[in-house]
Amino acid sequence: MINTCQVKAGCCCGVDSCVRRVNIFSMLPESKLQEVASLVRHREYEQKETLFSLGEAIAGIYIIRHGSVKLQRQDAEGHERIVNILRVGDFYGGDSLFFNSHSQETAIALEPTGICFIGEDDLRGLLARDPEIALKIIQYYSARHVRDMNMLEILSTGDIMRRVSQFLMWQSQNVPQGRISLSQEEMAAMLGITPETLNRKLAILKKEGVIRIVGHRGIDIVKPQRLQDYG
Repeated sequence: MINTCQVKAGCCCGVDSCVRRVNIFSMLPESKLQEVASLVRHREYEQKETLFSLGEAIAGIYIIRHGSVKLQRQDAEGHERIVNILRVGDFYGGDSLFFNSHSQETAIALEPTGICFIGEDDLRGLLARDPEIALKIIQYYSARHVRDMNMLEILSTGDIMRRVSQFLMWQSQNVPQGRISLSQEEMAAMLGITPETLNRKLAILKKEGVIRIVGHRGIDIVKPQRLQDYG
């Protein structure tokens, strides 16, 4: 992990890139944005680097400034299961934002990723001064609950092609330009199927012109309606 702020192409560590991108802060006036920015500690992670591990104390919130992070657990058989993907503007505060919070997952950067970290004491003071931010956090958790329920519904689908199609439609609605940026191994881990099974289903969709595979980590939806027919 790189603790100091590094300026990269397309990645700046100023207020604009760190605070304005976060939905729970974006409605604040300029003076408040500057106040929040003064509380932020920047952290940079390389691809595949671990942000925190299962059971680790989480003394604040991790906000995704750029990049993406996977949250993973192990099932009873020791297999990796990806339970969520955090993208720009998402945040993580463990199992409790304020009291002895611990991580229920291990977080790993899927690509070079920048984090805005706000410590627990600073966050308490911020919410006391700006109740609207507290409301935004509640709304965020509510939306995340809906996303979790959507994923559970997808996983309950017995037909594998339907499960893959529903997952692709769902993911494409939540990513910039509709490009799904996951490897097939990561997708398989989220869907509870083998990479080989997923590869066969994606090959069918590709052959029919429904999707376009871009490199190792990119999938574009070319024919959304056709994909919906599968789902």
